[in-house]
Amino acid sequence: MTDVFERIAPLSLLDKSSKGGLGKGNLGAVLARAGAGKTACLISLALGKMMRGEKIVHVSLGETPDKVKTHYELIFNQIRDAAGNKGDAALSAEILEKNRIILAFLKQSFDTERFRINLENLTQRLEFKPEAVIIDGLNFEDCEKSLLEGLKKAAAEFGTEIWFSVRSHRHINEKSDRGIPFPLSRMEDLFTVILEIEQEGSQFFLTIIECCDNNYTRQRLSIENQSVFLIKS
Repeated sequence: MTDVFERIAPLSLLDKSSKGGLGKGNLGAVLARAGAGKTACLISLALGKMMRGEKIVHVSLGETPDKVKTHYELIFNQIRDAAGNKGDAALSAEILEKNRIILAFLKQSFDTERFRINLENLTQRLEFKPEAVIIDGLNFEDCEKSLLEGLKKAAAEFGTEIWFSVRSHRHINEKSDRGIPFPLSRMEDLFTVILEIEQEGSQFFLTIIECCDNNYTRQRLSIENQSVFLIKS
């Protein structure tokens, strides 16, 4: 069943990127309008990584761990169904459970220091060292750049990469000189990779934007839908 996980669009785009992924100490973002599937994209990416044996910490700002776990189970089952129910589902579920820890914060209680303390506890007490951290629910319109700078330093310190969900807006046309939409336009220098979800009619696309040394490159894939981010066959 692992074959179908290689069709996960964000994972495929990252594999084909110039650096073969986001990389330790770097920040990445999934950018889209409300309801376009940012959380589903992040979870699809996390599932693909976990099926490769990588460890993931999912930080939710606003949702309970049980609700986040339900999201994972739903998307995992949809990907499994796309594989025609091949493979040992129980074994796969066990692998996912072993490779994931969910942390939940109230939005107003999340800061760099609490984040660092939690990662310290996980790495030192539980010997759980994540290859990637997902942070879902951070409001980038109200977010101070200093918070992201602190998180980027923590990513380097703990040898992990951090992915965020970022909401864009149809009615705000502000873009950076490189064409990065608001609100990332104000802090794009902190990000190495941006995954942008776009819809044209009934068709969905995922574009990877690599931001390296002032060179911005783009690749685009057609995806089946915004619920399961599989490459359209």
